[in-house]
Amino acid sequence: MTNVDLEFLNKKITQTLLDLGLTKDEATVMLFMNKKGEMKAAEIAKSVGIPRTRLYYVLDDLERKGLISCTVERPAKYSALEMENAVDFLIKSYKQKLNLLEDARRLVKQDWSLLKQHEVVKNLEQETEGTLQFIAGEHRIYSVAAMMLKKATREVTVFMNVRNLSKVSHAEITDKLQELASNGINVKIMTNTKLCDSSLLEEVNLCSIKDIPHDLNDKAHFIIVDNKELLLLNLDKDKEAAGTYTNSSGLVDAMSFLFAMGWRSSRVCPTQATSMISY
Repeated sequence: MTNVDLEFLNKKITQTLLDLGLTKDEATVMLFMNKKGEMKAAEIAKSVGIPRTRLYYVLDDLERKGLISCTVERPAKYSALEMENAVDFLIKSYKQKLNLLEDARRLVKQDWSLLKQHEVVKNLEQETEGTLQFIAGEHRIYSVAAMMLKKATREVTVFMNVRNLSKVSHAEITDKLQELASNGINVKIMTNTKLCDSSLLEEVNLCSIKDIPHDLNDKAHFIIVDNKELLLLNLDKDKEAAGTYTNSSGLVDAMSFLFAMGWRSSRVCPTQATSMISY
């Protein structure tokens, strides 16, 4: 019998799922569930090493995409579409999206040509400091955050409560923060460390982490990059996700000052303080 490189096959299947639009976590869960069959969320989380709070977002997204289903019992059990059918389903969805994008491209070209004929259009390449842009929808917000972090060269500051830190973790923003910290960028995070899942803190353990002071409102959420760009976030679960991006030096400086004041009066994350002492 020919030896089969199982690790290679697992990586190859995972990469195919990524190419078809799944996130790394979604691909990992799909592959695991196809191997093991129907399971509870807690069992899946423990087996694949994804924090349970983050896993529920992954399962919800997979269910919305039609790739998994769950029972009505409590706790619910989840089962995945067979891999062959799942890949066919994803390819079909991908083709439909491409067709829609082609139609959208054609319409945008037509509309833009018409608009230029009747309205003076500003050249965005000449845009200067002072931009203020409203952003709607979680996907767009995370995309802007990722683009900002990609440009970071010196420092990133993050002020966010546990619930929303977990949400951006689901969007792999915490992975980017960890990567920046590993590359020598000074990454500072203020959050409710007492409420944090240990695995969530582990995801950003290379960053400097402090607790939100009790006298500060933890409903404000923002990311500042290199003291040049600011992204204010509103990820309230009862409202549509929204955000505001700006590179206005006045606004960025003001928020940086408020963060610095809070940072000085807050305490170091207990896990980091312990590691520093042991070191």
